[in-house]
Amino acid sequence: MNEIKQKIIQCSIELFSEKGYHGTSMRDIMKASGCTQPTLYYYFLNKKTLFREVILGEFSRLINTIIIDIDTTLPIKDFYVQAVIKRKHLTEYQKKVYKLAIQAWHGMIEDQEISNKLRKWGYGLIEDREKIFAQYFSDSKRLKTFTNLLMNVFMNITEQIIMTDFDISDEEIEERFSMLFELI
Repeated sequence: MNEIKQKIIQCSIELFSEKGYHGTSMRDIMKASGCTQPTLYYYFLNKKTLFREVILGEFSRLINTIIIDIDTTLPIKDFYVQAVIKRKHLTEYQKKVYKLAIQAWHGMIEDQEISNKLRKWGYGLIEDREKIFAQYFSDSKRLKTFTNLLMNVFMNITEQIIMTDFDISDEEIEERFSMLFELI
């Protein structure tokens, strides 16, 4: 990604995290990133376009960064444990990106299109997980319930870590997923 564009995105994440979407102006972003107005508008048509790139683009890159380092040959329970533990070690910048995405997911940011895209992505993950766990469940209702429960536990722990900086020990994370996977 272009260095100027990346600087604009990084500065906007800081400002959106600090001041919120409505409290941040394009002028604020321009000043913080040290670029001119024509440069800012060359990369981003408006604040909404920039915000979408922050939430959808930067968050997607972050998730890919987290997942790429996890050993996919691990048992599925251990994969989830490692995925959560990695979230404990995100940089402050990465946590801000994640926090903005969580806020958008929950509709706390007034952009329904972003919320819908994040939810569609999340529900796609649930469908993918159901395919993985289908081999363990003959009853489709139990499969759906387990998958939803797994994703809820994963999201709950992640939100505690990201939104409140709650320090959950690696052992407790392991224990929560172990108890859940005993249902299989």
